[in-house]
Amino acid sequence: MQLPRIGRVHTHERLDRLVNAIAAGNARVLRATVSLRQGRWWCAFTVTDTADLAVPDKPYDVVGVDVGVNHLIVATTPDGTQVLRIPPPRALADLQRKMVGLQRKAARQQRGSGRWQTTMRRIRRLHARITAVRNDAIHKATTHLSTMADTVVIERLNVAGMGARKPGSGARGRGFNRNLRNAALGELHRQLGYKTDWYASRLVRANRWYPSSKTCSACGRREPNLPRGARHWHCPGCDTHHDRDVNAATNLAHLAVCTSCREWRGDAIHGRGATRKPCPDQGQVGGVETSTQHRPPSGQTGTAPQQREAA
Repeated sequence: MQLPRIGRVHTHERLDRLVNAIAAGNARVLRATVSLRQGRWWCAFTVTDTADLAVPDKPYDVVGVDVGVNHLIVATTPDGTQVLRIPPPRALADLQRKMVGLQRKAARQQRGSGRWQTTMRRIRRLHARITAVRNDAIHKATTHLSTMADTVVIERLNVAGMGARKPGSGARGRGFNRNLRNAALGELHRQLGYKTDWYASRLVRANRWYPSSKTCSACGRREPNLPRGARHWHCPGCDTHHDRDVNAATNLAHLAVCTSCREWRGDAIHGRGATRKPCPDQGQVGGVETSTQHRPPSGQTGTAPQQREAA
């Protein structure tokens, strides 16, 4: 490639596809960004492509997607049939011991010396390997998901809040947070956003407060106390045994076909809970949970009851 003030630069990746698209008039390069990351030089092209993508035949109309740490993607249809389950890449966990050994070796060496620079280059190559494995798994998963259904329903996640330090999970709460960062759920949401447009699919983002994991997909009963580590739970209302991820994906898929469930607002308005409307599509009846009132009624300045005047 030809760069201004630098000249011709050899690339490790072949550019025949881009050059042929430019020659055919289907693409035009707007700009190129050169950056140094993890000890390697990268050049990213911003290209406008007018060629039409071939839209594949999608075998499903609606799928609900539950993402997490134990399984990267679990997708089901509204009737509860599991159609896709992809494990997380675990790139960081597989190379964690080697990374720790190199970092300890660099800490014992003199900063700036030749051996220290050699160790740091090995650390950068290891980070590049972890990033490449993670990106490859996420790209394959999102492409497969975008081409398998006309409508994809996924839940909005507060990834920054989920990754905050929590006691009781690993060493001072770092075990879960490390696995959460390694899963790169924010990148998965970002890729689904533009790949569904590429393949003419519709992406529905559910409210982050929707209790997809706590709600029984069979009867609509909400489990008030469901710990994070419970991968399976039993519904006492309908005597149904649930896989946590499959149940959450089924509830999310139901949002695309059920108007009543789509109007649920829950904790986003009332704090601890709210009234869930009955679901006429499946004959479900939701529960009612009392919410904490945050503001005192008008005319009162405190929580103590008003006293009557003495006669």
